Amino acid sequence: MVICVGEILADMIGRASGGVTYYERRAGGAPFNVACGIAHFKGQAGFVGRVGDDAIGRWLAVYAAARGLAGLDIAVDRARNTTLAFVELDEAGERTFSFYRKDTADAFIDADPADIAVRADIVHVGSLLLSSDRGRAYADSLFDAAARAGKKVSFDMNYRAGLFPDPSVFRPYLGRADIVKLSSDEAALFGEPVAVARRLSRGKIVALTLGAQGSAMCIDGGYAADKRRLLEDCRVALWDVVASCEIEGSLDKNIRAYEIADIPRLLRACPIEKIALNGGTAHILFIRHFPALAPLAEKLPSTSPAHTKFDPAPWRALFGKYL
Repeated sequence: MVICVGEILADMIGRASGGVTYYERRAGGAPFNVACGIAHFKGQAGFVGRVGDDAIGRWLAVYAAARGLAGLDIAVDRARNTTLAFVELDEAGERTFSFYRKDTADAFIDADPADIAVRADIVHVGSLLLSSDRGRAYADSLFDAAARAGKKVSFDMNYRAGLFPDPSVFRPYLGRADIVKLSSDEAALFGEPVAVARRLSRGKIVALTLGAQGSAMCIDGGYAADKRRLLEDCRVALWDVVASCEIEGSLDKNIRAYEIADIPRLLRACPIEKIALNGGTAHILFIRHFPALAPLAEKLPSTSPAHTKFDPAPWRALFGKYL
């Protein structure tokens, strides 16, 4: 299970109309969003955070309880308010942030780090903790507890200039985390983005988001924006059951006059432990032409975008045994 620790807040999205700015309330906070995203894709996620004794805090607590999280620790701090993030959008869609966050509840998380580390496989730490001495001390205790328990720590830089005048505060945590996510703009605070990500990834995984260009993965110094390099680093071979065919469009049902791939030659050349078949058509053709290889094969849900109810759980279960 991934236990995410840090801020849960209300994003107040500003929109101007007729000379008046209206604010739409939405649940937010980067580590809370990570927990919700994992749960949405059927993963096991928990969240630890704090809200104030106010209308926003009570709304967030109810909202969080409905997200399907495997574990939820949101206490109400009766002495403090809930954090608000006011978000303004310019004509190009770029965001600017203003935070109502002086001694608000999420800066005073008091959950036992040792208990969190024992329950988690990965402890995900939110960066807003680092904006105060107390928060940094608590983040340090999370990293220390995870290390003692032999668990991994992930860290999302999520830099906000208004809260962090000196970005060097992130350096120790970027160095200690086992899994790091940062944007190219954030990496540029420390040098050329790709070089920073590659240097940082020694002995760990770094996910680098690239804006409109997508994202890249750096693993132990390697830059895997190239998908082939990523597969090679993970010791995964990508092969098509069908070597050539005639087809209209992209649907498998339209495959005609196909030539089957020489899978036995591949197995003679490479130490293949398992064959994952992507969807029903691949499985049918494989078993039809290579029945002797059936014990090596496993049918998995198709990753085609045509399958809108794709379930990633079988893929995670299989690849988790080998990667």
